[in-house]
Amino acid sequence: MRSNEGWLSNEQQTTILKQLSKGRVDSVSITYLNETGGARLYLERAGAMSGYQRLSFNITPNGSVQKMIQTAFYNNSILVRQPPDAAKNDLYDVKK
Repeated sequence: MRSNEGWLSNEQQTTILKQLSKGRVDSVSITYLNETGGARLYLERAGAMSGYQRLSFNITPNGSVQKMIQTAFYNNSILVRQPPDAAKNDLYDVKK
């Protein structure tokens, strides 16, 4: 996270570490956005039965989370599509 080289601010680092401490994570990726000074944090974890979940966070230079997107994927990396009023029979409980 190289804050001493100006890559991420201390506030961004604090936010990232806070997100990492919230639960099980299998994969972490951080992208620095040069044009805005923001950062994008991607966390992935396997589902209880199959598939996986991805959490994407846009983190501003002052450390606030501007946007969080949660998506679920089947094993073959196909996005799970869930109609708004449908039962959640196709989504995997990834928190177990």
